[in-house]
Amino acid sequence: MATSIGGLATSHSPQLNTEPPVWRQRAEWDRNNPVFDFSVLRNRSDLPEDIEAQLTDEALQRNYDACQAAIRELGAAYAELAPDVVVIIGDDQHEMFTGDVIPAIAIYCDDTIDDIPRPLESLHVSQVAGEWAYHGTERVTRPTHGALGRHLVGSLTKAGFDITQIRTQPPERTIGHAYTFVQRRIMGERVVPIVPVMVNTDHVLSAPKPRRCWELGKAIRAAIDSFESDERVLIIGSGGLSHFKLDEALDRTVVDALLNQDVDALDKLPEDELILGTSEIRNWIIAAAALTDFSMSMIDYVAAYRSEAGTGCGMGFACWN
Repeated sequence: MATSIGGLATSHSPQLNTEPPVWRQRAEWDRNNPVFDFSVLRNRSDLPEDIEAQLTDEALQRNYDACQAAIRELGAAYAELAPDVVVIIGDDQHEMFTGDVIPAIAIYCDDTIDDIPRPLESLHVSQVAGEWAYHGTERVTRPTHGALGRHLVGSLTKAGFDITQIRTQPPERTIGHAYTFVQRRIMGERVVPIVPVMVNTDHVLSAPKPRRCWELGKAIRAAIDSFESDERVLIIGSGGLSHFKLDEALDRTVVDALLNQDVDALDKLPEDELILGTSEIRNWIIAAAALTDFSMSMIDYVAAYRSEAGTGCGMGFACWN
């Protein structure tokens, strides 16, 4: 049978792929983002008292450097573990899916997948600067593990989950950046076949609850362990932690619950906070549940603020071994 060898979890924010001056450009994007009211965020009661100190050139550079060091450590852990296949728990942000159809849980089951560049003219300047870590400028075909993907679909269905099986890549629809970030920033030159597990984290009507995410992670692990193969399988959770509104208290609650395998605490997370990018915490929950027999350690947590309203991203980096 396949052997589960541990796991990793990582944020995949654009801030990780751009130096601090671009973070300030991203803050300008925040100020005009119709998804949230910047003035309300600026005047919220839980805004850090030292927010201005968090936004100096020195603070931004310090946070950037810490994030790069953590990514390098994840890459070193990946290289040392040397998996044959990686199951990546991520989310699709209108990349593979158009938004007309939004599966709650989907698994890609073909043997290759294309990483397709996005039109740069459609992106904010702060996104263009970091696109090298998501899709680059050239179309790339990479291996996926269709056999394991199909096994996961069958096993999870038997376990009571309703899974969407993606048999082929829709024309001109790219694999999402939750997956390409892992390939480009962590795998580096040693890209192995992946199984993209796509969880609807953001569209609240069909987003799985935290306890259901935990159950899904346990079922994914059982499926991997029942796969007839001698391959070594690594699990990676991609996304989070809190953003665009950075919430250090929420992130601490999540990390503590994951470290302690406290499902009840996870289940009590406020649903009205698990929205937008913060919703990707679900991917960490799924990965952690699949890895309860391994020891979780936080490589780092960086509260990477970028604006006076406390927007930014709680950058998390973790390893299970």
